[in-house]
Amino acid sequence: MVGVTSDGGKRWLNLHVILLQPSEMFKLFTVLFLAWLVQNHHGELSNWKQLVLWTSPVAIGAALVLVEPDIGTTSVIVSVACLAAVSIWFTRSDVGLAVQAVGDRRDRASMLGIPVGRLQSVTWVVAGVLSFVSIFFQATILGLPLDPTYGLTALVTA
Repeated sequence: MVGVTSDGGKRWLNLHVILLQPSEMFKLFTVLFLAWLVQNHHGELSNWKQLVLWTSPVAIGAALVLVEPDIGTTSVIVSVACLAAVSIWFTRSDVGLAVQAVGDRRDRASMLGIPVGRLQSVTWVVAGVLSFVSIFFQATILGLPLDPTYGLTALVTA
């Protein structure tokens, strides 16, 4: 890779006015691409092969960002990917639709045979995984204080 090194990262473009890192542009293009993908090809996203095919540019870009030590960009990309995955999960999968049904009318969903208790467990697991991802990136960017009250502090601020 060619470029100027700054703060441990390779800056690939020196424009003599600013040092522009392509990963900064990749953040914007990731959000725009995923928005375009959901808007124009939402019908194809229920097929897992098509989903992998359509999201491969974001995955390749994320892998290239991981080669460069840029945790900030990686956290933005993973956050956007998690939001897109949860959105697709809620709107395209049977489990997501059942979770929506339980959220609307728990008693009616139970009468229709939807396993309410199991769906509550699935929802809490998804929330726990998303919480882990967020605290992982927060700890990587800001550092993790090593005192015994950190768990309570994180819980209160959440």
